[in-house]
Amino acid sequence: MGDGNTERLKEKQMELHVHEQKLQQIQQYLSALEQQIAELQQTAEAVGEIAQLKPGASSFVPISSGIFVKASLDHASEFLVNVGAHTAVTKSKDEVLSLITSQMGDIKEMQQKLAETFLQLRGAAERVQQEMSRISPG
Repeated sequence: MGDGNTERLKEKQMELHVHEQKLQQIQQYLSALEQQIAELQQTAEAVGEIAQLKPGASSFVPISSGIFVKASLDHASEFLVNVGAHTAVTKSKDEVLSLITSQMGDIKEMQQKLAETFLQLRGAAERVQQEMSRISPG
């Protein structure tokens, strides 16, 4: 193999390495988005369950990971939603569920775009591998 081929092979190896790193990042992003969707689904279920409770009902409310406090529910039909800048607004069950559904839709749209990018990068990586095998057969 000549010096030109050796140099081209090194370039292709670097290009392949970059593609592989990007593919790994996208897989991590997709996994994180999947986790966010699961959390939103759990939140939607919890909102539905809480909205069915009668005023005065007791419930354990999480205050930290694995730490709960027993609380009495006054208004199961109202939820406080953090809208940013240290501001929370009151929303109904339907408004909260609509917000969650919207967030899940946004995340699924991001997942779709990332999946398309993943496929494009994988195709590019496969083309680089084919070029490498032509440069250095065997």
